[in-house]
Amino acid sequence: MTSAATILSEGSFHPSLRQGATQTGVEEVTKRFKKYVPYVFSSHMNDKPDIEKAGNVNQYRININFFDRLMGHSYLYQVAQRIKKLRIPIVHVRNRPLYMPTLRKLLGPGVKLVLHEHNQNIADTLTRKQAISVLDSIDAYVAVSRFTYDFEITNRYPEYKQKSRVILNGVNLKKFLPYWEQKNKRAALRGKYGIEGSRNVLFAGAIRERKGVHTLVEAFKKVVAQMPDAKLIIAGGSKDNTEANDPYAKKVIRSASEIKDNVVFLGYVPPTNVQDIYMLGDIFVGPSQWDEAFGLVFAEASASGLAVIGSRRGGIPEIIQDGRTGLLINDPQDKKEIAQKVISLLESPVKCQEMGKAARKRMEDMFSWDRVAKEIEGLYDELLK
Repeated sequence: MTSAATILSEGSFHPSLRQGATQTGVEEVTKRFKKYVPYVFSSHMNDKPDIEKAGNVNQYRININFFDRLMGHSYLYQVAQRIKKLRIPIVHVRNRPLYMPTLRKLLGPGVKLVLHEHNQNIADTLTRKQAISVLDSIDAYVAVSRFTYDFEITNRYPEYKQKSRVILNGVNLKKFLPYWEQKNKRAALRGKYGIEGSRNVLFAGAIRERKGVHTLVEAFKKVVAQMPDAKLIIAGGSKDNTEANDPYAKKVIRSASEIKDNVVFLGYVPPTNVQDIYMLGDIFVGPSQWDEAFGLVFAEASASGLAVIGSRRGGIPEIIQDGRTGLLINDPQDKKEIAQKVISLLESPVKCQEMGKAARKRMEDMFSWDRVAKEIEGLYDELLK
């Protein structure tokens, strides 16, 4: 079998605590490889060995000490040395475009380089000169949504279309099961949080301004005025994705205090338990204020069988089919629009169930991690022909 390396940014990989969508994607895809032996490179962690094997995945954690830095042996230099020693012919970098020209110099022309963009880093953070240097140095560009592909390649650097493609992100369909297959578990969880008799709106994610949590809380005040039994469940933290104690989170909590009997803050939920959170909601709402490249929580909520309300921004409309699997918000700052859409679903439980079933089916048809892994291995095959 051929080897393939995935490189994450220094300090980014922690599968048990502060894991984000990029790390989730790496973990879910590499363990599903059937044709390639995966090596994952990230930085040293005090509580983990520098070399570890989990299933078919080889994890290398690079320890850069003071002496290494003094000698100019950077993180990328150390990673490249390992890759050359292991004779890995294909290197897949997630979300770090500026790594690519350096890796090309360190690894030479014989190694195939893939840049996988989970955000719009090339368009949003690089000068045109930097972007061209990056795109010239790689063999393939992958976007996690059509939105990101068009935003970065079609609209700005169309001359690189030939080496670019879209591979939509996925969701773990065995971890995120539909609520109708877990009736007892759902009832127990709702009883635990005292929300078994209410109509529940769920938000899951970091409490950050760009996620629109403040707008959701304000909109929910309008919902409560019409539906006193409705409850808003907010799952997530802010500082390091754990503690909701930064100024913005405190502002959200203060605002929610006006309807404190109708809002439940669950705090940070570790990745190992996040699937349970979706059992608490009747619908899921995420009024993102920015152009999310994908929006993993929308896929997780859909896989869990919830009708989903999300912003008509970024890659979110590629997950939510408006009117079929959920509803799209035209203006994520419009509290009235958000409230109206929430009320329309809470008033129609049958419609919610129909949307939730359609959402689950859509995830099964289009968004499995098995499909993502197969498409990535297919790309590797093309590059190594």
